[in-house]
Amino acid sequence: MMAGLALMKKKYYSRRFSSGFSLVELMIAMVLGLIVLAGVGHVFLSARMSYTDLQRISAMQDNVGFLSDYLVVSLRGAENVVWDSSDNRLGFQNGDESYECFLVQGQFRCEDDDGVVVELGGGDDFLFQSMDVGCMTYDVGAASFASAASCDVSDNAVLVRFEFLVVSGAVESELVFNVALRNRVINMI
Repeated sequence: MMAGLALMKKKYYSRRFSSGFSLVELMIAMVLGLIVLAGVGHVFLSARMSYTDLQRISAMQDNVGFLSDYLVVSLRGAENVVWDSSDNRLGFQNGDESYECFLVQGQFRCEDDDGVVVELGGGDDFLFQSMDVGCMTYDVGAASFASAASCDVSDNAVLVRFEFLVVSGAVESELVFNVALRNRVINMI
């Protein structure tokens, strides 16, 4: 009998202190691992969304910078500036070249006499929602500046003010810049 009791004790002892994990321990470890994995996944997705938004804003800034440079260079020497607010078209003449700029389907588009076309926006990065142009005129007799709602050849326009509403994703930005008409200012002096 003693031998049977010793055998039973040995069997009980080996089960109680056997190596490995119980089912409950494994399930708790799996739940904790899934929680950590979900946290890491959330951080990764947040970083990816931030990166995508940053890329979109960067592309918009590059294109808007190009747009402002293009308009400044093209308009500085302009003699005739005409803004038609009914269909949002800006026409101007710089030397022998005539330009027409307008918005179409969220895209800013400029065309010249040679058929050269500059197009910005309208893609996934950003859209031009609206464009407004105003002029600052100078009255030589009164020696004062005045804001004009429209630009016309007959006006003494010395400055053109652009206002664009640009949409990138869920963000709307208003872009405003001014271009001095260099030749008009020089002719008034």
